[in-house]
Amino acid sequence: MRILNHKTKTMLKPESQKLSQNFLISHYITLALLILLLDKTTLNQAVKTHCKTGLKAIEIIYANKIYKSGIDALLGKEFDAFFKVFPSSYFDNRGLISAGMVIKNIKLCITTDDIVHMISE
Repeated sequence: MRILNHKTKTMLKPESQKLSQNFLISHYITLALLILLLDKTTLNQAVKTHCKTGLKAIEIIYANKIYKSGIDALLGKEFDAFFKVFPSSYFDNRGLISAGMVIKNIKLCITTDDIVHMISE
């Protein structure tokens, strides 16, 4: 994006899109609170576990998007069962999945109180 200073008629450099650490901390606090709230629900235990794993995956996806930290953590066994409900292309290449698709899956699981298998995005 190009930005023009109208007073001096010069181009300004766009600032980087990095988020402040306070914003990131508030993001992690929100996700931690959502995990705590899931534990207080009457959802079945399998759905709770699946949704909490999905929230952890979202943290990794956002950290990678902002800090380019990589998605190696998503390759752990903890995430295998979670990614099995998505098309095999996501299971085999977990860096392709978007946070939006994970959120959609979590929402459907909470709404139905069942683990929802995603056929496509």
